[in-house]
Amino acid sequence: MIDWVRLDLTGQVTKDQLEKELKVEFQLRTFHSGNQYFEEWSADILGMKVIFKHHGKILLEGSIHKFWNRTKGHGDQNWNLFRFQDCVDAITMLSDTLGIDPKNTTVRQFEYGINIPLGRLSATRFIEEALVCHQNKGFDSRLIRPGEVGVYADFVHADFYIKVYDKGIQYRRPDQILRFEVKTRRSEFNERLGVFHLSDLMDREVWFTLVSNLTKRFESDLLVIDPRTSWTGTPQQLVNVQLLATSGFWESMSGQANKRNRQRARKVLSNIDQSVQPLFSWHEKSLHLLKRECAKLYQTALLPESAEPEPMRRLSTYIQEKDGP
Repeated sequence: MIDWVRLDLTGQVTKDQLEKELKVEFQLRTFHSGNQYFEEWSADILGMKVIFKHHGKILLEGSIHKFWNRTKGHGDQNWNLFRFQDCVDAITMLSDTLGIDPKNTTVRQFEYGINIPLGRLSATRFIEEALVCHQNKGFDSRLIRPGEVGVYADFVHADFYIKVYDKGIQYRRPDQILRFEVKTRRSEFNERLGVFHLSDLMDREVWFTLVSNLTKRFESDLLVIDPRTSWTGTPQQLVNVQLLATSGFWESMSGQANKRNRQRARKVLSNIDQSVQPLFSWHEKSLHLLKRECAKLYQTALLPESAEPEPMRRLSTYIQEKDGP
C-alpha cells in the first residue's frame, strides 16, 4: 500500500559518509536562477534517490514497495501485494542501510494506493469510458502513455492528488490491474492521517487509517458511470444526462468559482433514475474488488494471536467509525 515517499534526512547523513560506507557514486547537477549558480548532488541507493540540495536540505525519494521487491529478488516493480510487515521490514532495512532513525525522519510527501484486479473488465476502458470526476472535480490531466501505463488520469486537490492508471499495461501483465492511489501534497494532510515521521508508516493504526481512507476516496468521492447505464426521466433530465455524465463537462467546470455549480450538477445527476444491465455496474464491481483487496491489506496488520473478526467486516466497521481527513 505504501509506495513513493519523500523523506527529510537533514542532519542524519553526510555525502562523505554515504560514499565511504555504501560506495555510492554521486552525480552533480548544476542550475542557475538569475545570476546565481547552484550545485546539487544525487545518488541512487537500491532505487532510492538521495539528494543533497543546494540550500542544505537532504532528501530521500523513491518507492518503498519497489525497494522491498528489489531486495527480495522480485524485480523492479510494485504490482504485487505489499503487506504491513513487508512495509515495516522495508523501512527497517532502509533505515539500517542509511543509518537513520525513523522516529526522527520527517515524511514530506508519500503515496498510498492499491492494485485492483478487475478480472475481465478492462482497466483502460474503466478510465476512458467510466471515470467522470473526483469530489466533483474533473481531470487535471488524462494522458495516453504508450509503453508506460497506457491511460493515466489524475485529479489535483489542494492537499492531495488522486492518480488512476493501468498497472497491468505498465508492467506488461496479462491480467487487468487498476491502480488507485493518493499522493499527499502538504504536511497538514499527512498529519491528519497520523503521519509525521517515517516510523508512523510502521504503525498498525496508521495502516488501518490509510486503508479506510483509500476506500472512502474511491467509494464516496469518485464518480463512475457505467457506459451501459440506462437513464429514465423527463426530456429535460435526459438532456442533462447527456451533458453531466461526461468527463468533459466536469473538466470545463474547474476552479473554485464553479464549486457551487459542480455541487448542483452532481445533485441533479443523482436525482435521475438509472439502471445497469447486467446486475452489477462497473463502479459496484470495482468497489467490491477494491474492498476485497483492502481487506487483505487490513488483515496483514492484524496481530496474529488476536481473535479478530473477519477482515472485511472489521474493515467495514472501522470505516464507519472513522470519518477520515
